[in-house]
Amino acid sequence: MIDRATEMKVVALLEQINFSMVIDRKHPLTEQIIEVVKKMEPVDQEILMRKYLHIDSDSTSHTQIYNDMGLTEAVYRNSRLRGLTNLTKEMDFPFTITMRKRKPYPKNIKIIGGESL
Repeated sequence: MIDRATEMKVVALLEQINFSMVIDRKHPLTEQIIEVVKKMEPVDQEILMRKYLHIDSDSTSHTQIYNDMGLTEAVYRNSRLRGLTNLTKEMDFPFTITMRKRKPYPKNIKIIGGESL
């Protein structure tokens, strides 16, 4: 997964592309990004299209999207982040991409009652 700073950069770029769509201008990366998004999993694709690549997306909230799609907030957030991560991997963005390392699970997970796994 991408880190927060990279996420913000990708979102800012997607917002620029959206703005260029609204004012009926072509952004140089629009076609490439749409092609990459079309190859994603259907849920990830729909989230990115609704939130960033639709003319009315600037007025659409995250809450409205996940409620309309029938998703929980956590599933929506994970799918959105997965879509943004896949987009950064496929595109040659004009900024540095930083991948976030996941913390490993602890070896002894305590269960209620004191047993370990």
